[in-house]
Amino acid sequence: MSNSFRKTLHDEVIQIYNNLNTNLHFDLSKTFRSQKKILNKRLLPAIKSAINPSLKAYDTEIMKVIKQLHKSWREIWKLRQKDRRIEKHNRKQHIASRKDQKLGWRQKGLLHMVSIKDKLLTDCHLLDDIS
Repeated sequence: MSNSFRKTLHDEVIQIYNNLNTNLHFDLSKTFRSQKKILNKRLLPAIKSAINPSLKAYDTEIMKVIKQLHKSWREIWKLRQKDRRIEKHNRKQHIASRKDQKLGWRQKGLLHMVSIKDKLLTDCHLLDDIS
């Protein structure tokens, strides 16, 4: 499964899940394993019937997305149960996202310098050849 297909499927399942009746939603206070039979009988068919027909996905792929959703949402739910833990979690997430963003900017800048054959890079390259 390609990354773009996985992302599309993930986004589609989230959108469908959020629009479903709340009695079909999973219970965050329970583990995924304890709800698996109910999810297979009620949630999976509801999502499959509402999913875009052009997305050909197996039940296992959809269940992986549902399991990942449950895992991340349950983790956040648990953190909210404890005082101040959610603030720490949000801060960690922000820092990680910011690091990825900065790395992306640096890569784009370096690729631009290479594509325009920046003098600074050619000067540095010459120094590497000498030593």
